[in-house]
Amino acid sequence: MSSTRSLIILSRDGIVHALATIAGEHGYAATCLNSLIALDDIDLSDAVLISMSSGVIVPRRMIDRLSAAYNFHGATPTYPGRDPHYWALLDGAAEFGCTAHVMLPIGISLDLSPGVSA
Repeated sequence: MSSTRSLIILSRDGIVHALATIAGEHGYAATCLNSLIALDDIDLSDAVLISMSSGVIVPRRMIDRLSAAYNFHGATPTYPGRDPHYWALLDGAAEFGCTAHVMLPIGISLDLSPGVSA
């Protein structure tokens, strides 16, 4: 008996539904959000959160309730911060990428958790 895996996608309106379609193709039941308020009264113990290009800071109390949480964003160690692609273009960078990391309940230190190995 196979069960559908629960995935919560936190992203901007422009891409959240495309991400949900991809998740569905891989056997995930995806819930699309641009805010975490809807999750306050839901059991999240089996859910995985994917945050992609979202400005929402996921609080520790939420991460503690999830099976796992991952963040993907366009900033890299070379070009950190908001809108880093503009700085890469200004510098004439030959390459630019994104950062993927596990979200850990470590308080307010953002983007300091370990990266995800490919």
